Parts: sequence; C-alpha cells; structure tokens
Amino acid sequence: EMIIYETLRLYPVVTGVGRSAMKNMRLGHLFIPKGTTLGIHILAHHLEEEVWGEDVYEFNPGRFQEGV
Repeated sequence: EMIIYETLRLYPVVTGVGRSAMKNMRLGHLFIPKGTTLGIHILAHHLEEEVWGEDVYEFNPGRFQEGV
C-alpha cells in the first residue's frame, strides 16, 4: 500500500480539479461570489516541502508508514 500511495503522490491520476460555487460564500477571509470557478491544483499540494519534508521530490514510500 505504501508504494501505491507514494506513487500516487508523485504521479497523481488527476493533477487538478475545478469546482463552481453554487452560492455566495466565504472561504476563510475570502468572499467567493456564486458562479466563481475555483481550481485546486492537487500536484502542487503533493509537492509542498512544508507538508512532505525536504525529500519531497524523492520516492519514499516510508512516509506512509503511519497510514494515510
């Protein structure tokens, strides 16, 4: 399992998703008007050094030793 998780972290099947706001809403301090399309870049999150550590670009299945 750890090998699969690490492979998907480095090579996700989908690198980003888009969502449209169905109503006016707040996301933290941001106001998002109805109809606004939001893009979420999954690969960018999967490569954040603050989340995954200094070896973020290295294949290291051990990072999932504690589970997902």
